[in-house]
Amino acid sequence: MEKKLQSDIGKLIGEVEEQENGVKGLNEQIGGLKDEKEKIIEKYDEQIKELNRRINEMSSDFADMLKDTLSKMQDRIEFANKDWQEDTNADVMKKFDHMTNVGYNK
Repeated sequence: MEKKLQSDIGKLIGEVEEQENGVKGLNEQIGGLKDEKEKIIEKYDEQIKELNRRINEMSSDFADMLKDTLSKMQDRIEFANKDWQEDTNADVMKKFDHMTNVGYNK
């Protein structure tokens, strides 16, 4: 009976050691998975930072393009207004000259 109990105790001690080794292995796997998860998170954080940097850069470039377009449009409008005023003044002067010449010829 004592031998049987010692045998049972030996088997149970063996099972406990197996379970402890299993737990140790699982804890190592968990640690490895946590490290891998952290690396993935860092990788995605870097990607997010890079994308945000590119978004800001593109936004700045777009703002510069809009400023350039606005400046060019203002220049063209000023040029068109200047031409229109010069043409209008010339037309008025021609009409005035024509009217004064017509008045003197009578």
